[in-house]
Amino acid sequence: MVLTDRHHGITQQWPNMDHDELFINVTNGKPLKGSYLKNYTLNVIKNSRYAQKLAHLNNHSFRHRYITLNVAKTLRNYNSGAIFSNILRVAMSAVRKLTLHASNSTMEQYVHLAQLYNQKFTLGTEKVSSLVRTEIAKLKRIVQRYESNKVSSEDALANLTKVINGI
Repeated sequence: MVLTDRHHGITQQWPNMDHDELFINVTNGKPLKGSYLKNYTLNVIKNSRYAQKLAHLNNHSFRHRYITLNVAKTLRNYNSGAIFSNILRVAMSAVRKLTLHASNSTMEQYVHLAQLYNQKFTLGTEKVSSLVRTEIAKLKRIVQRYESNKVSSEDALANLTKVINGI
């Protein structure tokens, strides 16, 4: 296991620490109790100006949000740089390692949410390939020809179907 500087600092500060818990008390190195995190989360929410909107959340909700955002980021990074036929599997594996989930199947819900997140917040800002732009231009020309009564609805539908099936 490779130790990060942060982890290394913790083990230097408490060399006799006999656990590997993620959340520790910074004054004594002992593991924090689950109730500490729960109470801390409730306190943060209660003191927020958005307290009523956040009332349904708990400390595990933040884990879900963190994972979902990391899956979304991983998907965006892989989508922008390379072509993978198994991009979802690659993204799930990368984030699974970060979050210590036991298997990719537990990540499926996060991938779905991440895809929705990316669609909501990146639609319109993504780069569209020249091939896709060309096909969209063809579709627009067919619609314009139909709207100007230069082709029948049957011909327009047949042409639209042909372009869409060719994509």
